[in-house]
Amino acid sequence: MAESATTPASQIYSPIYQRLRNTHLSSQRWFRLLRVLPGRKSDILRCQLEINDLGDAPPFEALSYVWGNPEPAKVIICNSQPKKVTPNLGTALDRLRHEHTERLVWIDAICVNQDDLTERSDQVKLMKDIYSQAWRVVVWLGEDEEENAETAITIIEKAAEYCYSDSGALLKDGDSRDNILRTVTVDPETPWSEKKQQRNLPDSRYEANRKSSGDWAAISKFYSNTWFTRIWIVQEVAFAPAVMYIGAHEVGWTSVAAAAKWLLAKGYTHVVQDSSRYRQAWSIYYLHLLHQTLSIPRLLGFVKSNSTDPRDKVFALLGFLDEESRSSPYLQPDYTKSVTEVYTDVVRYIIQRNSPRVGSLRNVWEVFGDIPSDPDERFPSWVYRWDLAVSESSLFYNAQKDVWSAGGTTTQEVAEITDTTILSLKGIKIGIVKEVNNVLHERQHKLERVQVLWNAVSPELAIDQDINSLQQAFTETITAEEVKTIPGDKTFGAEDLANYLSIPDWGNIYAILHERNESISKAMDLLMCINPKAFLVTEDNHMALGTPIARPGDVLCIFFGHHMPYLLRPTQQRYRFLGPCYVHGYMRGEAVDRLNRGDLKEYLFELQ
Repeated sequence: MAESATTPASQIYSPIYQRLRNTHLSSQRWFRLLRVLPGRKSDILRCQLEINDLGDAPPFEALSYVWGNPEPAKVIICNSQPKKVTPNLGTALDRLRHEHTERLVWIDAICVNQDDLTERSDQVKLMKDIYSQAWRVVVWLGEDEEENAETAITIIEKAAEYCYSDSGALLKDGDSRDNILRTVTVDPETPWSEKKQQRNLPDSRYEANRKSSGDWAAISKFYSNTWFTRIWIVQEVAFAPAVMYIGAHEVGWTSVAAAAKWLLAKGYTHVVQDSSRYRQAWSIYYLHLLHQTLSIPRLLGFVKSNSTDPRDKVFALLGFLDEESRSSPYLQPDYTKSVTEVYTDVVRYIIQRNSPRVGSLRNVWEVFGDIPSDPDERFPSWVYRWDLAVSESSLFYNAQKDVWSAGGTTTQEVAEITDTTILSLKGIKIGIVKEVNNVLHERQHKLERVQVLWNAVSPELAIDQDINSLQQAFTETITAEEVKTIPGDKTFGAEDLANYLSIPDWGNIYAILHERNESISKAMDLLMCINPKAFLVTEDNHMALGTPIARPGDVLCIFFGHHMPYLLRPTQQRYRFLGPCYVHGYMRGEAVDRLNRGDLKEYLFELQ
């Protein structure tokens, strides 16, 4: 919903819309339904809007679709008045219309007056209830222009059947499918396993033959549909059964999700163009299974989706929150607010509540992506930018697993400041950046990057410690203590770096891959776990990883109650927040121990 550009609130309603009554009264939740009148495909589409109280509305369906390009607009007749709709909505309405019977549906672009910001805000508050009360959600994926939907749906339904049968459960109804998908675990298979060749699916060797390639191209096209990228669909298909239409074909949304999970787990990702779309589909459905068990930071970062209006990155997911959170003044959908105000309000609410159920500031900050070199000054540096894409390679995965406890047993302390753009936190200053080396970031696909970095930093660092200890600390730093995939039970260390450095020529990739002995395999395992961030050295020769825009003079600190250290940039009497970092020797409460001994001091950091 609300994908249209922001416009001033209209005080004059068009003839199509009557003002919704008593929208400020929670006991009367008025909304509009669209009655699609019967007609032949060649007839102009006619429909009527009628106002209902959500508490006693008649049975209706809800439409989920992509607004798409507004031109060339299609004209329908609504309440005896011509109304323009997007081409995609026009074709969806044609698909929905019956020839002899009426159809009652809720469609955001028509049932909500998009020119009235107050009404839009009020109706967003009802979105969860609207979709929950619909007896079914109809997903419109568009026309089957390449005529490959039937092929894709055949594969999807087969894969879904395999997913259910692999679980060993007996299917009885729709609820049982949810229960299966909530708990099912599917064992992975190698890309060319014998089982893959025995299944009634197209050949899993993508180039095996032209027909097989075409079949997998069809399913790739299906999961690449723009619908899967919209933020609003997460809520639209979460609270009621959903069926997906593409051209003249249809398939159950549950089957689409089950197939995505199974194809991912069984290793069929190599036969499609973009396997991330499998993950997107499954993530959307998984959020439906979880319902209200995610904290706000996890919820808002759970699905990588797009929205025309950046505020919808927040508004579209509020329906998943508990009633107490949704009633907070910080979290009210309000299209009269700027994007900055909306995002700041969310972070302020998280800070205020600071609970496992709602989440904490550290949950927000630990997933900060790499900040642009020219940050938008309209946003306080400490406010998470949900409108910016975050690469998975920019995250510290151990932070998500609560491996670290840089703040020890302390609790977060926030000082009161009347300026809403300033955040003041107590913490410990643990270092000042002396050197920044960006080879791991700038040459992240080069096999020799670790060799180049080691040669650059080891001579000076070796002055203060023995080579084995230095190699151990260096390796733990560049991997941010990631565990090995082989054997997978401990972090990388000095012996792994020594093995890597023993390989004479990383520049000859073809010779390396051709030889592929045990030493090279271990070295490649190390390279796969390198965190592509800036390598930092502090004035007291501590090693760290942080944002590539770090520079000498930046401050490393630990805030009370937080699991990770952070990088700050001094700006006169305050600081700008630059994101989380890994600091070797300070990830498990060591700074708090030094504070208690009197070796370090407590600071009040004001962030702007």
